[in-house]
Amino acid sequence: RMLSRIAVVGAAGVVALAAMAGPASAHTWIEIDNPQAGAAATMVLTADAESDAAGITSVRVVLPDGLTAAQCTLTNGPTGWRLDPTGDGFTASGAALPTFTDATLTLRIAQLPPTPTVLVFKTLVTYANGAVDRWIVPPTAQEPDPAHPAPAVSLRAPAGGIDHVDVAGLRLEAHRPQRLGRGGLGHEDLRQHHGPGRGH
Repeated sequence: RMLSRIAVVGAAGVVALAAMAGPASAHTWIEIDNPQAGAAATMVLTADAESDAAGITSVRVVLPDGLTAAQCTLTNGPTGWRLDPTGDGFTASGAALPTFTDATLTLRIAQLPPTPTVLVFKTLVTYANGAVDRWIVPPTAQEPDPAHPAPAVSLRAPAGGIDHVDVAGLRLEAHRPQRLGRGGLGHEDLRQHHGPGRGH
């Protein structure tokens, strides 16, 4: 199924609409087949392999408010990988993938949050040589296209509900499936970021 691709991201009560992001510019992205508030859904997370020196060994996801690891079941992923809960989300890990092989995870979500909102998924991708790509920076109205944006998903209203969310003066339409888009690198502290983008 083709899903529309937009970078719709937000955090701490701020929603920003960023530029369209296709696969060539995206580094980590999220697809949800039924992004309706309160619904069960299948989520696909794809993390691009950006290192030319080592393969991916794990993908850690910090789940947004309203989602817990107990609601997420790994249904497909790299051979031999497993999903383990963490204090703020989950980590999928296993044997190192070949260099330049993307990590794609398919998860079943028991229930999405009950109201239209923007879900930001901070994501850390670790390589066999210890390097980490950190896709953790939520774009804001002041910085709609930061160097290292976190992937995110906009939820539409359930049937009979409102069709948009107004946050910080920006209107977020919530009536059609949406797929998002990009990630980035960061500092050891999830609240900071810096460093080269490739060639770990």
